[in-house]
Amino acid sequence: MSGQIPPGVDQVSSWLTEHLAEVSGQQLLVLAPPAWIAALAPQLPAQAVMFDPEQPLSDLPATRFAAGVVAGALELLSPREGEAMLARLRDERCARVLAIAHASSDRGRSAMLALGFTRIAESAEGWRLYEHDIASYNPPREWNPPENWANPENFNRYRW
Repeated sequence: MSGQIPPGVDQVSSWLTEHLAEVSGQQLLVLAPPAWIAALAPQLPAQAVMFDPEQPLSDLPATRFAAGVVAGALELLSPREGEAMLARLRDERCARVLAIAHASSDRGRSAMLALGFTRIAESAEGWRLYEHDIASYNPPREWNPPENWANPENFNRYRW
C-alpha cells in the first residue's frame, strides 16, 4: 500500500478528534505521508510537528512530545522498520502514541501487544487504532506495593 488513503478515513478522523482533545495545547508529533497529513489536517492542531515516515527519526527535533500520531506510516515501512519506529517513538519521543493501521497491512495484534500497544478501536472498513500511554501502561497493583517488598512485619521477629 502506498501513501494513498484507503476508503473509510472518516472513522480515523473522528478517532483522532476524540483522542487528541486530551492533549490540546501540548506538543504533538504526526508521522504520516503527505497525503495523510492533507486528509487529517482539520483534526490536527496548527502547532503539530509534521514528519514524513520515510525520513530517519534522527532528523526529529530533540524534544519529548506529549503525543504522537502514526498514520499511514506502517504501510510504507517493512515490518522490522515499522516496529523499530514505534519502539523509538514510544521510548524516546512521545509520552503517548496513537498508531492507525489498516487490516490489510496491520502488524497483527500480537506484534503490537509485544510493543506495549493496546487496540482501542476497530472500524468496519478495517481500520485499527492502537495506543501506548506510559501513564496507564503499568497501573499500581494493590497486592504488590514497594512498601511490602522487604516484609516489614517480620523486622522484629526474625534475624537475617
